Amino acid sequence: FTSLLRDVHTESGRALPVMLTDAGKAVIAKRSLQNVYKQLSNYGNQKNNTGFAFELARIFEDFKRNGISSTKLYDIAQKAPEANGKLKDVAQIYSEYCANIADGGADVEQMYLELAQNLPVSYTDSTEFFVDGFESFTYGQFAILSRIMEKAENVYIALTAADIFDRWNGTHPLSYT
Repeated sequence: FTSLLRDVHTESGRALPVMLTDAGKAVIAKRSLQNVYKQLSNYGNQKNNTGFAFELARIFEDFKRNGISSTKLYDIAQKAPEANGKLKDVAQIYSEYCANIADGGADVEQMYLELAQNLPVSYTDSTEFFVDGFESFTYGQFAILSRIMEKAENVYIALTAADIFDRWNGTHPLSYT
């Protein structure tokens, strides 16, 4: 998917933005935490903890990969009273993080979503598309695949499914024995 992203940017004459590293994401997570720490009930005291910022950045990346917005996270926090304060804090920090990412960095998951919305017709209409070597897809990658599947003439996906055959002892419907 990064190759597709790079190809589309190259074809359109735009340079691919520099992607944030894990350290860059942690800096933005720490800045986000420092911006909202006074409004937090549980994690405000972590505002200068770099290790906590790295952990937040890792969690936020997982949220983005799974299509969880700060609004969705806050809604979940409202429905889980036993973890309410902590999830609300994380949702608030995540909201600030998303705003800061939008202002100063390229996040690959956001770029995937933008690509899915703006994929040129030359990549979708009357094309054959091959996907190989993946064990799973992120939310953004699914969005791209959905767009391609709507328009492409043929889409071929090779699944990494060796363990399916082991679990089913060769009786799985996809089994070739």
